[in-house]
Amino acid sequence: MNSMVFVAVVVLALLVGCDSVAQYKGDGKLVDNGLTAAKDRYVLHLDNASLRSATTKTFKIRDLPKGNYVIGIDLRAPEGSKIDPKAIGPVVSIRLTEDGKSLLEKQGRLTDWTWSILSPGDRAFVYDDSKPGTYFDALPGKNYELTFAVKEPDRGQFNYSASLVAKSGGWK
Repeated sequence: MNSMVFVAVVVLALLVGCDSVAQYKGDGKLVDNGLTAAKDRYVLHLDNASLRSATTKTFKIRDLPKGNYVIGIDLRAPEGSKIDPKAIGPVVSIRLTEDGKSLLEKQGRLTDWTWSILSPGDRAFVYDDSKPGTYFDALPGKNYELTFAVKEPDRGQFNYSASLVAKSGGWK
């Protein structure tokens, strides 16, 4: 019986020691949706983003779990409303460096980016899917710096909330 307890403690220690969320260091909150997640296994919630005023924010990111990530903006409409891609048109820029070396730099009007609208239509994830777009490969131990800027604020009347996120993984 004592050997079974020892084995259980060792296995538990290995699992906790390999917990990629616990290894993450940096701004925002990293969520692991688990091995069974069909998509978006890892989601790094960086910050709420006001697209209605010119702003620049910089985030420090270190020890993300290995994977291909996409940086984008998660939009949410008020209850009972639907997201309309034509009604949300700020110009934003995203710049990512790895240990000081530029990995990606994108600037554009959100209406020109890719919109993944989730059913029932009150949420959308907006990203750039051109090459390299807003995608990057993260490696553990690397230091990343992400700068997000609103260059031209949204002047539309549509009410929504926005947050900056990076997503990766899943079995799909």
